[in-house]
Amino acid sequence: MDMAIRIQKYLSQKGVLSRRKAEDYLKKGWLRVNGSIVTELGTMVNPEIDIVTLSDDAQQDKETFITLLFYKPKGVLTNCKQDDDIADEIKALLPEKYRHLNAVGRLDKDSEGLILLTDDGVIANQFLNAGEIHARIYEVWTAYPITDQQMEDLSNGIDIGDYKTQPCDVIQTASRRIQITLTEGKNRQIRRMVRAVGNRIHRLRRVEFGPYQLGDLQPGEYREI
Repeated sequence: MDMAIRIQKYLSQKGVLSRRKAEDYLKKGWLRVNGSIVTELGTMVNPEIDIVTLSDDAQQDKETFITLLFYKPKGVLTNCKQDDDIADEIKALLPEKYRHLNAVGRLDKDSEGLILLTDDGVIANQFLNAGEIHARIYEVWTAYPITDQQMEDLSNGIDIGDYKTQPCDVIQTASRRIQITLTEGKNRQIRRMVRAVGNRIHRLRRVEFGPYQLGDLQPGEYREI
C-alpha cells in the first residue's frame, strides 16, 4: 500500500515544523530525505521507509521560533483568510515581524481572550493533538441568572445537537457569571451548551489554555514566551 504523503504534511503531523515553515525550509534546501537534499514543494515521503532530517541551518533556525500569548478582542477573527485583507483579523493588531505566526486552535469572532500564536510546529502539535489533554478555562457571562438545574446539566454533560459533551467543572461566581473548564473543544461548544440549558451568553472570555494564563493582558495586547 502506498503510504506516501507530502513532506510538509509529514513534518507537520510529527510536530517538527508547521507546513508553512516546512515549505520555507524546502525552498532553502534545508531538508533531506535519506541523506539527499530536497527542494521541491511536491516532494513525497513514505513515513515507513524514508528518513527525513534537518540541516544544521534548519536546526539553528528552529531555536529562534516565536510563541506569543495574545488577548484576542471581541469582533476580531482568529484564523487567516487566503487574501491580503487582514483588517478584521488578529494579524492586523500585530507588528509585521509577528504576522507569520499561526494561531493554535481558535476563538469565534464574538468571543475574546487567550490565543496562542506560534511558528513552532512542536508546540502547535502538542496542543492540537487529540491525544493530549489541555484544559481550557472560560469566564462566561449569561443573559439570565444561572439556575441550579442549569449548573447540574452543564457539569454532567449535555446534548448540543450532534454531540453530548463530556462532564466538566463549572463554578458559579455570580448570578449571571460562571467559570467553565473544558478538556475538549467542539465548534462553539460553550455557546451551544449554554443555549441547550435554556440560557444564552452575553460575554465569553478564555482565561487559560493549558499551562498558559491570560494574566493582566488587555484586549489586543500580547507577550512573548
